[in-house]
Amino acid sequence: MAKKVTTLFIRDDAVNLLVMRGKRVEKWASLPLEPGLVSQGLILDEAQLADKLKELFKLEKVTLGKVIAGLSGHNSVYRIITLPELPEAVLPEAVKREAKRVIPVPLEEVYLSYQPLPASKGETLVFLAAFPRNIANALYRTLHQAGLQPYIMDLAPLAMCRTVNEPRSIIVNARLEHLDIMVMAERVPQLIRRLSLPGEAESLSERLPTITEEIDRTIAFYNSSHQEQPLDSTVPMFVCGDLVQAPESWQSLAGKSACPVSILPSPVESPEGFNSNEFMVNIGLAFKELLPEKGEANFSLVNFNALPEVYITKAVRLSNILVPIGLTIAIGLLVYMGFLVY
Repeated sequence: MAKKVTTLFIRDDAVNLLVMRGKRVEKWASLPLEPGLVSQGLILDEAQLADKLKELFKLEKVTLGKVIAGLSGHNSVYRIITLPELPEAVLPEAVKREAKRVIPVPLEEVYLSYQPLPASKGETLVFLAAFPRNIANALYRTLHQAGLQPYIMDLAPLAMCRTVNEPRSIIVNARLEHLDIMVMAERVPQLIRRLSLPGEAESLSERLPTITEEIDRTIAFYNSSHQEQPLDSTVPMFVCGDLVQAPESWQSLAGKSACPVSILPSPVESPEGFNSNEFMVNIGLAFKELLPEKGEANFSLVNFNALPEVYITKAVRLSNILVPIGLTIAIGLLVYMGFLVY
């Protein structure tokens, strides 16, 4: 039977709940939030939001329990770092030391998550993410208060990257207050930018010039350091969020690159009435557990658990219990046999 997962993503203006079994959507719901409950990914009223989550799960008849939770990605930093070839045992300390050099905020204010990537002989390539502790802590406390157990966390931009079945692409997600631009190459998020959009721009048409300018800037920046394999007309651009409402603007977003622009396609079986565009982060969260076997597709290689180590339940392994019991029984038998021989 296909595996079942429940995912939860809390935006500033809504809570998105998605339950999937395999690649099939079973249940979905979106609960609008009043202004002031969440701001730039930070939960400000944990008790009230926890009550809303309980009501949502009860209304949708979803059991309170284990969930894969999404972090907004606000004020997060992503880097690909290169280290000498290192034994696995010393990698955590080496990553932390390099993070002090490349992360532009004090490490005491962020959590670090990382994943080794395929690398040339003699070096270690690592994808590194740093995200605010206060945002992650508030999310965990709120979910725990609601009776939920977040056993896996991920950052929203990385989740969206995981929905694209292309080795190279540009993903543009525009919302009322922010813009995400992600560049994928060799199945790895090479560049992730989150930008605040002008608060005075109320309509999508008013935001389009800024969005187009930032896309051009991102492509130019990437190409300046990847001249041997730049983003060009062969690399697809996928749009999601508010941009889905304005298909007439899509081709203008490509600018000088002239790359083909289309809606970010849903990689799951979508039942009638399901708007995948609003649940792309949830789908990417579900794919942390439901992705095809290695080599079967071109989805993102980056798939670490961003749940802070302080919250990871260190389950006692069955072997830790059985081995001592087995040794005790064995010693007892040896003693007993000794008495018989005697």
